[in-house]
Amino acid sequence: MPIEKTDRVPTGVAPGWRGATTPLGGTPPRSRLRSREDRDRPAAVTCLASARSGARRARWFAFSAVLADLRARVVTAETKAANLEVALATNRRIGIAVGILMCRLGVTEDQAFAVLSKHSQDRNVKVRDLAEEVIYTGSL
Repeated sequence: MPIEKTDRVPTGVAPGWRGATTPLGGTPPRSRLRSREDRDRPAAVTCLASARSGARRARWFAFSAVLADLRARVVTAETKAANLEVALATNRRIGIAVGILMCRLGVTEDQAFAVLSKHSQDRNVKVRDLAEEVIYTGSL
């Protein structure tokens, strides 16, 4: 139920006068003072204005959430692309190392990769690092 003009608490001073006091005798804080236009505005209009600002705030929060989600997706996609580029480059180098081992040891491709993997595990070194060593030295 909206507050009517007759429901206001009388302060003993005309409402247009800036020195109006509160019922307890003090001057109201600046944030509680309203302009003459606000006092004359119907309560429904004030409620509508606050509802609009609430809706605006809700849209802004929804927009911010979508934007944060998109940023996270972009970071994830960039990281994934960088990892795939590294994997592609190292895969080629591992293939070269497997070919060298096939020629040196006279084994099949699967056996050469198994030898490379076994040495990688025994030395606790990544396969790509061991493949680089095989490429440069020609042996394990």
